[in-house]
Amino acid sequence: PALTFPPTCAGISSSMTCEVKNISEVPISFEYKIPSRVRSLFTFSDPRGQLLPLESSTVMAHFCPSSERVFSAPLYCTARCVEDLDNAVEGPLKSLMQPLNQSLPEDTDPRFVLMFVG
Repeated sequence: PALTFPPTCAGISSSMTCEVKNISEVPISFEYKIPSRVRSLFTFSDPRGQLLPLESSTVMAHFCPSSERVFSAPLYCTARCVEDLDNAVEGPLKSLMQPLNQSLPEDTDPRFVLMFVG
């Protein structure tokens, strides 16, 4: 998917809302990551958040070009399961579960890509 901003004059900010939705049946935390080379052009008002199962939320994206040309950049959204103490696994099955507090390598997080165009 792509988030395409309207034509925007250099030095002027343009904003758009985009929806993030948890399509899983577990609570998640998410974080948007913008490549450092375009962080001065594209920003989010709140790049992190949490969503309950099947919940959605809107996030405000901002674009402020430094010159008059087309800019595009990939945006990454990573998501992680949030520990739910009410649904914790106990008993003999607990030994089969991976601890939630154990750090996973970053490349194992579910990752989604959205293309910014402005």
